[in-house]
Amino acid sequence: MIATKVGRSIGILCAVVVCALPKAASAQSTTTTVPFSTSILNTCTNELVDMNGLQTITSNFKFDNAGGLHINFGIVSKGAGVGQVTATNYPFSENDLFNVQATSGAGEFTIRIKMRMKGPGSIDNWDMIQMLRMTVTANGDITSSIDSTTTNCRG
Repeated sequence: MIATKVGRSIGILCAVVVCALPKAASAQSTTTTVPFSTSILNTCTNELVDMNGLQTITSNFKFDNAGGLHINFGIVSKGAGVGQVTATNYPFSENDLFNVQATSGAGEFTIRIKMRMKGPGSIDNWDMIQMLRMTVTANGDITSSIDSTTTNCRG
């Protein structure tokens, strides 16, 4: 699930960069709201939870005077889910932050993903925070590392 989320996030970042490149040098900002539907594993209960809700996507693009590209991109998701086995109801929230800094053929991409499912019991609240940093050198070499991934079960 985390690998899928990171892959989707990197794909969104690439699409944002491609869309931003033809823009004028002035700053561009957009906000869009779209529905989402997905299944997420609550590792506290080992149950898949079917989620539905809305995502608000906000993006800010700017080219600096030296031709560098700067993108700040956020996704706030709010929704609710139902456990596939127990039919437990889970409110859900997610906050993703993406940052792109690209100058002189090199770039750095930072992604922070924060998810939370709140269950009715004492140990079925699930939190996950993940940080990913990807650097592309001016020679086109890509390095990637997950700085941290933390999951918690708490009441």
